[in-house]
Amino acid sequence: MPSLDNRGRNIPTTLHSVWCAAGVLAIRCMTCWHADLLGDDKLPIRRGNQTSIAGLKFKCSVCGERDFQMEVPVTHGAAAEFMARPVPAS
Repeated sequence: MPSLDNRGRNIPTTLHSVWCAAGVLAIRCMTCWHADLLGDDKLPIRRGNQTSIAGLKFKCSVCGERDFQMEVPVTHGAAAEFMARPVPAS
């Protein structure tokens, strides 16, 4: 999930950039659509942590699958909107 710097170049989204935003990483399982907000109680989200979120691996607590959509909400309102989004009909 790359971001763009002020010159339009791709830069990796890191746990530091999650810390700079709302402080949570929003994830949704692409199999069963279970969603969660992961904060610093579940991930090392802190100032200066340059771990790329692209390298993070998750396992769904509902269905056990590992295919996730990830977003970095900029505000707590955006995080709430992520959790409220309807899931596709199966």
